[in-house]
Amino acid sequence: MSKTTARRGVALILVLWMIVILGGIAAAVTAGSRWTTDVTSNARARTIARYAAESGIVAATTALQVSMDAAGDDLTKRRATLNDADHALGEHASFEMGDASVRVVMVDVSARLDVNAAPEEALAALLARAGDARQAADAARAIRRHIDSIPGQANLLQSLDEVAGLAGVGERLISAAAPWLTVDGDGQVNRLTAPPVVLNVARGSLIDEPSRVLLIARGWQRGHPLTHEVQAVYAVQGNQLAFVRWRERDL
Repeated sequence: MSKTTARRGVALILVLWMIVILGGIAAAVTAGSRWTTDVTSNARARTIARYAAESGIVAATTALQVSMDAAGDDLTKRRATLNDADHALGEHASFEMGDASVRVVMVDVSARLDVNAAPEEALAALLARAGDARQAADAARAIRRHIDSIPGQANLLQSLDEVAGLAGVGERLISAAAPWLTVDGDGQVNRLTAPPVVLNVARGSLIDEPSRVLLIARGWQRGHPLTHEVQAVYAVQGNQLAFVRWRERDL
């Protein structure tokens, strides 16, 4: 009977070990399934967010173009639309699309100082409003040094993040001055919408409507945290919008 009891004890231990092993395998399979489900869900959410943001840009440009076409030769009416960035897009500033949400804003690029076109003294004067004057002068010098680093052509900066990353500039200074700066302009300043800090340092042409606008669209799948942002820059040429550049990123 002792041998039989011993065999039963060994068998019980083996069965228990098998249960533990099978339980581990089942847990691994479940975890793998959850991981695969999460990956699939994130990929779907990213695709939905991206197409929603792109749709926001299409809807916004269409709305702007329709408004400009409706203005026709009425310069006052066209300027009233373009100079009112908060209301220019109307219902296209926020809408739902299937299970996605879209938000779009328009930025009057000409109401800001163009980093790529501004002379060093103008940059230094504006940056001094956001930080120490000596630091501002050093940063302005570093920015112009970068832009003029390639003989015969401008080494243009593509984003304010790139500006902040230049040696001798600093993220804190550019972040503080960001509402007054752009890398998407053409050197012209809209005197009807630019804040005093920009008008006080502006050099070159002063105009009465944007020569460029920036559309920023964000899209996301409702209930999912991933958001995709698209930034599209357009030049205003009479009653027409002309594409300039495109940026996008996940947030």
